[in-house]
Amino acid sequence: FFLQKTPGSAILRALRCAPVAIITLMGGVLGASAPIPGVPPEIGVFLPVLILLPIAVASVASVKT
Repeated sequence: FFLQKTPGSAILRALRCAPVAIITLMGGVLGASAPIPGVPPEIGVFLPVLILLPIAVASVASVKT
């Protein structure tokens, strides 16, 4: 929703993207630091990456050119 090659204000697109980026970053930090019962810490650190990876792929794939 903010990666578009159509004419428009980049500042407005950045302002629309900021809340999504902040929530995603906070979710990644909290997800990496939260202990998950039954999952070793070495694996638990990568869970936010595994959760956010499909979202990142979908956002890159939906870029309108």
